[in-house]
Amino acid sequence: MLNINIKKQYKNFSLSINTKIPKGFISIVGPSGSGKTTLLECITGVAKPNEGFIHSFYPNKSDKLLFDKKKNINVPIEKRKISLVKQDLLLFPHMTVYENISYPLRFSKHTMKELQPKSLLKKLQLEEVKDKFPNQLSGGQQQRTALARTLCSNPEILLLDEPLKELDQKLKNEIIGLLVTINRQLGIDIILVSHDISNILSLSNHILILSGGEIIAQNTPAKLLTTPNINKFLQLPQISNFLTMKIVSSNIKNSTTILKKGNLSLTGPFINQTIGKQVIVNFQSTDIIISTEKPINISARNIILGKVETIIKQDNHFLVYLNIGEIIVAHVTTEALKKLQISDNSTVYIILKTSNIKINDIYEN
Repeated sequence: MLNINIKKQYKNFSLSINTKIPKGFISIVGPSGSGKTTLLECITGVAKPNEGFIHSFYPNKSDKLLFDKKKNINVPIEKRKISLVKQDLLLFPHMTVYENISYPLRFSKHTMKELQPKSLLKKLQLEEVKDKFPNQLSGGQQQRTALARTLCSNPEILLLDEPLKELDQKLKNEIIGLLVTINRQLGIDIILVSHDISNILSLSNHILILSGGEIIAQNTPAKLLTTPNINKFLQLPQISNFLTMKIVSSNIKNSTTILKKGNLSLTGPFINQTIGKQVIVNFQSTDIIISTEKPINISARNIILGKVETIIKQDNHFLVYLNIGEIIVAHVTTEALKKLQISDNSTVYIILKTSNIKINDIYEN
């Protein structure tokens, strides 16, 4: 957890933040010039606040005052255990992928096996390009190399500045799969800055909205979406749902893959992957159809019994949070909601076409 109370003054901009940021997957959203990047730079030590303090507290792990103006404390960047991946990635052009990833070990060695270069090369699927230089890599490979280098420093918190900006949806899903691995399997907290929250809303346990150098709202996603006058900052034409599931069967003749998590089973398109492999399943809120009765004689392969958790009004539609063993979000028009006559705790059927499900790799040991 981070306890932050700082002010940072530039010639034409002032940042004033007083907040507590919890553990987990945290998203910071806001328009350009709202102070998102400046906040990250103050947390990591790249920028020095003019006033206040930054306190990092992790039970049974660490308790550190990173910055305190009054006490004249300003912990150096390399000792904060916080790493920042900037938009431009800043890979060393004269170093190979392996050399880039290994670079942090020149300054601070650690014994965590999962975060050693060879392990990271395997986990992030970079083994085949380990001897290549940055200009020989694809955009996704460059992103993964930058993240691997950052992870090699064994951070407690990973800060990401617009990691999905200007990427196509396929590459976004690939990077999101990687972030899920980092957060859930390695236990590293993530603070991610974005101007578009739609791709990561379902992954975030807490969201901060910045405007004009100040936090104007923060909460869990579901509660934040009910806050008046917040929609214009979130810009949510649709929401991407992400589920971590396992492949239980794959049939090339039927062009289908069966995926499971607990009691939840989904049929997705065929992919040639090992049975038992964990994957990220992705579908859009606009892909979901809701019915109050079980449909019959329908072509859609996924008909799932679920329950309405909550319904949130947006500008010209509703977001319906559904519990199917996992929480997912559906986009429903005002007219459709009137016809459905559903409310919190209503039992419904969720319909999802196989072709609307995207299956992406999750990076494992």
